[in-house]
Amino acid sequence: FIVTPTNANEKTIRVIEVEQWRTHNGTTYLAGKVRREVIALVISNPTNNPPIVTPNSTYTLCVGQPFLETVSITDAPINSNAIQDSVRLSFTHNIAGLVVRQKAITTAPYTLAEIDFTPTDSQIGTHYINITATDNQCPVYARTHNTIKIIVVPKRIINVVVG
Repeated sequence: FIVTPTNANEKTIRVIEVEQWRTHNGTTYLAGKVRREVIALVISNPTNNPPIVTPNSTYTLCVGQPFLETVSITDAPINSNAIQDSVRLSFTHNIAGLVVRQKAITTAPYTLAEIDFTPTDSQIGTHYINITATDNQCPVYARTHNTIKIIVVPKRIINVVVG
């Protein structure tokens, strides 16, 4: 079902009923019913800021060129009295040789990750690193997704003819 909120702090309750029908000896009968309530609550005042992931989005590298990039993640408290929450990072990619090191620090931006990679000839093409940052704010956590695109190109060879 689709719920489109029209008012702030709206509470919508739906009842979903599922019937199970069976056929026995050519006769169809109602074997049972199950009802469930689904509650949708619209909150107009945010209780948590999502983490902000700040890498460049696209990098072009030559084969053999070392790549070391620091990704910073900030997560501002909702107000000046709120406690700074921590951020958990996850990285998904299929790039052989790519290493991600996560670092927790005690001053802003609080969470850093270093991406270390030196592409080879077999990795020419476009690759993606998906980053997910999830904070631990209670009662509602926030999650941010970001993608880094790495384009690996062949190393240019310049022939110099001395004559």
